[in-house]
Amino acid sequence: RQLGSPPPATAYADAVPEPGSAALLSAALLSVLAQVRRLHRSSPMN
Repeated sequence: RQLGSPPPATAYADAVPEPGSAALLSAALLSVLAQVRRLHRSSPMN
């Protein structure tokens, strides 16, 4: 790997090797966001 910033497509391909991984990652992010929002809503200090 050479120094400097790689093209976005290359960086994405390096981060997510398979299409299925992208779906899993987005699903995990969505669930985490939902949890955080629920925690913020239930916390006394809004």
